[in-house]
Parts: sequence; C-alpha cells; structure tokens
Amino acid sequence: MEKVPGSQETLPAPFVGIAVFVIKGKKVLIGRRLSSVGHNTYCVPGGHLEFGESFEQCAVREVKEETGLDVEKIEFLETRNSVLLNEPKPAHVVCSGCTRFGWTGYGILTTQPN
Repeated sequence: MEKVPGSQETLPAPFVGIAVFVIKGKKVLIGRRLSSVGHNTYCVPGGHLEFGESFEQCAVREVKEETGLDVEKIEFLETRNSVLLNEPKPAHVVCSGCTRFGWTGYGILTTQPN
C-alpha cells in the first residue's frame, strides 16, 4: 500500500485483470454474471492475474475455470492502465485484456445464455 501524496491515506495495490474474447467465426462467447458484482449483466471470461502468471497463462486458466473450454491460438490485443482516484474506493486497474482465442471440438456458440 502506498501513501496518497500529502495525506495519511493509503492506496490499494494495483489489480491486474484479464479479459478474454473467445471467438468462433463471427460469434463471441459471453456469459451472464451470477455474482453480486454486475449481477445479471453480460461479460466475457476473465479474472485476476495470479502471482507469477503470464497474461496468456491467466487467460487460459480463467477460460477453463469459467467455461470448461481448453483454448489455443492466443493473440494478444491490448493492455489498459486505469488509475481511478476520484472513486469512492480508489483503484489502479491494469487490464490486459482482450486476449483472443480459437478452439476445436465444440459446437456452435450462441450469444444468449440458456
């Protein structure tokens, strides 16, 4: 935790998140959130980077944990660095997102969950 310049307040450590776009043809895999954060909204698979993981290892692990899919053909797209100091709970989010995958052995995807 770092001190806010000119204050006794401390800031949280940066959070590194991975967003994964699983693409098949012209479709992308999305899910509906069941947790209290963003409940009932749509999202792509993803999550936080664990200590020592590469972005690609994290993306593969998160897709497997959240969907059961094994992925291949990793293509890195971008990284975003967002410092949110004016929020009720300040945060520093590094989102290396947008890693894209292809896979084999699965049927047609739909964009709406059952």
